[in-house]
Amino acid sequence: EITVVSDQREEKVSGSEIEDTVPAEFRIVDAIPSNLSDGVIVAQANKGQKANKSSGKIDWRPADTTSGSVSRLTVEVETRGRPSKKALKFAPTSCGMLCLNDGAEVYEIDPATGEPLVDPLTGERFPRLAFTEALCLAAVADVNGDGVIAYDGSGDEDGDNLTDGEEVFTYGTSPCLADTDGDSFDDDEEILIIGSDPLDPCDPIPCPAP
Repeated sequence: EITVVSDQREEKVSGSEIEDTVPAEFRIVDAIPSNLSDGVIVAQANKGQKANKSSGKIDWRPADTTSGSVSRLTVEVETRGRPSKKALKFAPTSCGMLCLNDGAEVYEIDPATGEPLVDPLTGERFPRLAFTEALCLAAVADVNGDGVIAYDGSGDEDGDNLTDGEEVFTYGTSPCLADTDGDSFDDDEEILIIGSDPLDPCDPIPCPAP
């Protein structure tokens, strides 16, 4: 769900456009604004690709941009079907961060064209007014083979004393590999004891010169 609270600057312009992208692994089922007067367009982001392989693009233009107004857009997505006897739904092919969107960006609209304002000298869009971070999940596999996955991120599938959630969202390491960079030092040892980079195979021991 995206929430936009208009400020004084937005009150002085004709409106704003919020753009976001949903990866191809997910299909946009619906996009429902809290104000039915809002303009919402859902389309393929990659026109040259087949619809089931293209990411989805959302363009949202809140109708009410007066100071203090609140607008919400609720986007429902689902994993795409995959014509396979083994897997009817999309499943991540690797462990780690899996993002449901790219992060919403807000642009000021030109009242003359109805499109985002561009710099007349360069032809480029003016910088975005605001943005949100991407909404991401942690993709985890049953590495330890116990048949249980902690879907709240509190598990430790690779047994390196770091929770799956910490690995994905805090350290950027793999929740399915105790030694993400393959340098013979487990992730927790590098992060909590040595202080080296768990993503650099040449740290803490330098790699041989080429």
